[in-house]
Amino acid sequence: MENNTLYKGILIGGAIGAAIVLINPSTRSKVINNLKDMSNCTSECIKLISENRSEIIEQVKESTNKISDVVREAKDDVCQIAERIEHLKKNSTEIIDTAKQVKDDLTNMTRKLRIEQGQEN
Repeated sequence: MENNTLYKGILIGGAIGAAIVLINPSTRSKVINNLKDMSNCTSECIKLISENRSEIIEQVKESTNKISDVVREAKDDVCQIAERIEHLKKNSTEIIDTAKQVKDDLTNMTRKLRIEQGQEN
């Protein structure tokens, strides 16, 4: 019900506004000239499209194919980056684990050396 009232209000307001604008002769003349210009431009566009339909369709197809190729390549690049990140994560974890193990081994060797030196002294 509210939409109906809104639409009626828009139509009535538009009609009143159009009537007021068209009362003034210079405004009416400008509106008519602008409508003619728009009509001519629209006709020219329609004529251009109808005369060059196959070329336009071909260009749209080519553009669509290019966009599809770019999207496909971007997807492949993202997949490669994701694989490399996973590889780096795995290798980083292995390197950290190896470094911790080496640290522990060196710490144990140092303790053993100190113990042996303490026993010799």
